[in-house]
Amino acid sequence: MRRILLLVVIGIVVPALLPAQRARLDRIRRAVVGEDAIEIGLIGGPNRTTATALDSIQAGYRASAGGYLSIPVMGRYRFRPEVLVTGTRVGYTLSYQTPCQPPGPCPPAYQAEAVSATWLEVPLLVEARFPHAFGRHLTPRLQAGPFVGVRLQCSIAAGEALIGVVPNGVTDPQTNRACDGSVGTESYHNGVAGFVLGGSVGFRGLGLGARWTRSLVPLAPTQGGLNSSRVAGGKLSTLSVTLEIGTRLN
Repeated sequence: MRRILLLVVIGIVVPALLPAQRARLDRIRRAVVGEDAIEIGLIGGPNRTTATALDSIQAGYRASAGGYLSIPVMGRYRFRPEVLVTGTRVGYTLSYQTPCQPPGPCPPAYQAEAVSATWLEVPLLVEARFPHAFGRHLTPRLQAGPFVGVRLQCSIAAGEALIGVVPNGVTDPQTNRACDGSVGTESYHNGVAGFVLGGSVGFRGLGLGARWTRSLVPLAPTQGGLNSSRVAGGKLSTLSVTLEIGTRLN
């Protein structure tokens, strides 16, 4: 009789313990390999760029586009390398005296210019995800990490010189010249490096977010002479709105 009771107890208790053991093993597995699968996707959106450490700099608008790979590391943390093509633009106003006949005074002239550059950037980010924090299907994500980049293109657009009137920006450039650092042109750095801080909210394969990209390398070197840029010493600061489209690989 005792053997029969023991077998009945084992038959009831052991199946009840198996789900708990499976849940514990599943938690351990998620802690080791991460919660989700490897993901790959596209990211892009408009941005607004200005330059720090400079006065009277006008912000410009451009966009970025590229791809990302999101790899589980441990728990909610993932490694997220990206490759982006990013456009930046900042403007400024030149002022100078115009020649005139005595007795004067001669009226000042103002001319708006803007520096546009295109970069190939590689952010190496750490991403933290918080599943179900905003509901069953919404997942907040935080990203941070360094980035490096190389300059693909650079040009300077100049508006028409206006006498006695301060222009608000380059809306209809009359001239467009390259800023390649050759003889007689302004000098600009070919590389950039800094950090990225951002976040997004994911819904299945889609994500909408914002990020701040801060360069620690000046856009142009500080130097004298004809090859000195008006934005020499300024470091780019870019705010972006991002849209992500991703899919799982496994």
